Amino acid sequence: MFVAVRKLGEFVLRGHFQAAAAALVFSVLPILSTISLVILSFVTLRKGATRGLPVLLVILAINLGLDIKTVDFAFFFAVGLAVTVWLFSASLHQSASWSKTLQYAGLLGSICICAFYLVYPEPVQFWGNFYQSLLALSSKAVTDKATIASMAKVFQVLIPISTGYWVAIILLFAVIKVFLARWWQASLFNPAGLGNELRAIRISPWYGLLAVSSALIAATGWTFMWNVALALALPLILAGISLVHTCLERLKYSYIAVLIFYIMLIIGSYIWLLIMAAVALVDSVFDFRKRL
Repeated sequence: MFVAVRKLGEFVLRGHFQAAAAALVFSVLPILSTISLVILSFVTLRKGATRGLPVLLVILAINLGLDIKTVDFAFFFAVGLAVTVWLFSASLHQSASWSKTLQYAGLLGSICICAFYLVYPEPVQFWGNFYQSLLALSSKAVTDKATIASMAKVFQVLIPISTGYWVAIILLFAVIKVFLARWWQASLFNPAGLGNELRAIRISPWYGLLAVSSALIAATGWTFMWNVALALALPLILAGISLVHTCLERLKYSYIAVLIFYIMLIIGSYIWLLIMAAVALVDSVFDFRKRL
């Protein structure tokens, strides 16, 4: 398996044509299409934004070709994800800092939300129509009325915060793709590098202040700021996870502690995510790693 990964990595780094060809092949394969984004990130991380641009254009062209008759939400989601992966990878290539890249991600998400509100001044109506069409499609595939009713209730809750929710989902998926590409790069060129990078993720005080301010304003009932707060939250959560992971590794039975921690994150409620964000906010001021 590792040999195949190494060979593919060597192939896509040979030049523009090889990288674009590999992205093209994987883009048209339904199950393996996500690998094309990992290739995009890998090439950009290793060679820079300019070398990754042809790969990005190939992926965008494939998405346009597949959805040219029905340019819908899935198309814009795929395009937004591809562009975001390229931007994150270019940032990480330039700065070599996950902390900066994640903070840029939060800011980018906030800008995208502002742009969406400018294009759609009534986002509640937009998302209401979107979920209605989704329910109509689901009702054809699902015969259980209780399931449809449950979906309708979930959609009703999501409508006011859907802009921030979907932006956060794109940011999360992009971070996952870049993480996989960075692991690929590290396994080939710097095996110990990725772990050290992830343990050092820390949010700057200015970003923490921005996130707290957004949350406080959102608490007054301003729906727009709830959406912005969702986009700004992802870097905080990841920074909190990084710090807790680093602390647990210093315990005597670190492997067990780390395993339990991630199990709790996976099966736990959103409260754990809020705790991770709070941990990151406190760490942005006190920098606990210096005290370890």
